[in-house]
Amino acid sequence: MLSRALYGADFNQVSLASNDRQVGIADASFSQLDSAIRKIALKSVQPSTGYVLAKTVSEVQPCDGGGTAKLSGTVDDVTYLGTLTVSFDKCSSANSTLSGTAQMRVTGFNTSSNQLTAFELVYNQLTLVFNGVSYTVLGNQLYSASANNEKVISTMLRKNSITNKQSLIKNYTNDAKISSTSGVRYEHLLSGQVFLESYGYSTLSTIEPIEYYTYEYPVRGQAILKGLSNSKLRLTGSDYGVLAELDSDGDNIYELYKLVTLENLNSSDAFTQNKAPEIHLSHSGGVNGEVFVGDTVYLYAYSTDEDGDSVTHKWLLDKKPVGSKAIILNSTAESASIIIDTAGSYTIGLIATDSKGKSVKSSLTLETFCYPVCD
Repeated sequence: MLSRALYGADFNQVSLASNDRQVGIADASFSQLDSAIRKIALKSVQPSTGYVLAKTVSEVQPCDGGGTAKLSGTVDDVTYLGTLTVSFDKCSSANSTLSGTAQMRVTGFNTSSNQLTAFELVYNQLTLVFNGVSYTVLGNQLYSASANNEKVISTMLRKNSITNKQSLIKNYTNDAKISSTSGVRYEHLLSGQVFLESYGYSTLSTIEPIEYYTYEYPVRGQAILKGLSNSKLRLTGSDYGVLAELDSDGDNIYELYKLVTLENLNSSDAFTQNKAPEIHLSHSGGVNGEVFVGDTVYLYAYSTDEDGDSVTHKWLLDKKPVGSKAIILNSTAESASIIIDTAGSYTIGLIATDSKGKSVKSSLTLETFCYPVCD
């Protein structure tokens, strides 16, 4: 999900750190809108009735949800390659209604399966009503497909008919292949540039392949939007919605977050400030509370995170007596230990870090002695 709420307010030098924390995620996903245009065009040219491209094309096809798509043009009667004009008249499919004209240059066609395998779709001043919002769109899509792969490269300018705000995707690439784990769902690799008026450009890349159960929102995978000064927005799919996390200054600490669902997509709910974990330290070992040379001291951390994030731990030996060679054992576990080898004062620290990069440190001090006396 791409949102103007997650961009900075400087038009030319965009930082993803928005000054307006109350702005909701109001813009529809470019991925969905891009897919809607392509799907309607594909269904219009290859309807389920088995229509086969002929040398001279002049047909009116009904659309799934109402309206029509008129095809006209000339294609080769052997290869079925050529150029078609597709005129949409309130052509509806799922949550999209398309009106206007597009040119489709067919560059690949599988005559055995009667399927388009490659085309360029060029459209100018299309009107698309998507999820109840009207847009004027122009741009082009390059489409190619094989048995287990589908790739689309798009450049699209859209204008919201109500707010008059303009948005642009440039070389937006959706490279989809059959998931190796499920064998049914597609994994998507996304990349390209995104521009939103009043907020500027950002660059999109995929960290983990994105999976959809439907085209409403991703349920697996992770993508990153990067803006000025290394600011970035991390988007992670889950069964519950898309987790949007904002790092305003590129220090890999995500200060703000919000779980985006279909129910709150257009809401003005504020992002939540990420809080550091809370930790409490304790230890056991020694005799009657006193720790002596040769004792093994067990270190315990009890950590909680108000935001529900997972927490990692790192134990540090910040101070030890001169001559001591002691080290922390199991230093990245919640429970660790240390063997006392020299009498004196030991300062032991623990850094707890949540999954958004927010850290907190706490320390304890051990005063150790020789028993019965030092050598």
